[in-house]
Amino acid sequence: FDMLRVLPVMQRMLEHLTKYDLIGFQTHNNLSAFKDCMVQGLKVDLDGDGRLRFAGRELHADVFPIGVDVDAIAESAASIAQYEYANRLMKSLIGRNLIIGADRLDYSKGIPERLRSYQRLLERCPNYVGRIVYLQISAPSRTDIRGYQEIKREVDQLLGGITGHFSDFDWVPIRYIEQPFERDILMSFFRIARIGLATALRDGMNLVAKEFVAAQNSEDPGMLVVSQLAGAADELTDAIVVNPYDPDEVAAGIEAGLEMPLLARRERHHAMLEVLRKNDIHAWYRRFLEALRNVGH
Repeated sequence: FDMLRVLPVMQRMLEHLTKYDLIGFQTHNNLSAFKDCMVQGLKVDLDGDGRLRFAGRELHADVFPIGVDVDAIAESAASIAQYEYANRLMKSLIGRNLIIGADRLDYSKGIPERLRSYQRLLERCPNYVGRIVYLQISAPSRTDIRGYQEIKREVDQLLGGITGHFSDFDWVPIRYIEQPFERDILMSFFRIARIGLATALRDGMNLVAKEFVAAQNSEDPGMLVVSQLAGAADELTDAIVVNPYDPDEVAAGIEAGLEMPLLARRERHHAMLEVLRKNDIHAWYRRFLEALRNVGH
């Protein structure tokens, strides 16, 4: 509330939100912050069942963390042999471990911070030089906005510095691609990877984190390194959870994932997959629609 109250339109924004019958949030922290803002900003009445009352209207707010279609992702990723791109990627690795990130080129995704963390990993673990490859897929986003152009320049500078410092005649540390891929191809890339990076600086959920887990081979799964500031971290507690602003912590998280024994990876992946199946995309919309039908009852 202390951050929101500096906006001159704060009260009007909150009043508009009271016009809804149902509002869903990704995490309990988000819901708690919303209720706090409504109570402090509008003096709404809040009862024990989560309903808010203001100006004769009743609003219900609850947590509905969005899921993914686990079975569809797993089936698509398992069909890796049919994807030319996936086969080309596997051949190009020559047995090296793959680290992957896939995001929009957006300030909230923390791509510059992620690159600095990868640089820190290579500095503190020189034994990984030549043995790992980091593939960052960044789909262009709002290219006409100045702030995004500045992010791109920063990313380009970091890429140049890391590549120039660590590359060898037969290896480059980073493969950076500014183009989107079809969903099935991306899922096959996830299945190949040993580490999935979802280290957003702020994210309501981050479905890439969930997709990475769903795409893994349960017999030899890769590990997810996820930001503590993404909603997915609240559910995927068996992932490696890191502070995206701390390059040493992210580097240590990647190292932990690379060195994690197979049995531990299997156990963690099994636990995360159970969470995803319990709250998949179908369960999410059923819960939301049921809550909407119950409004006013």
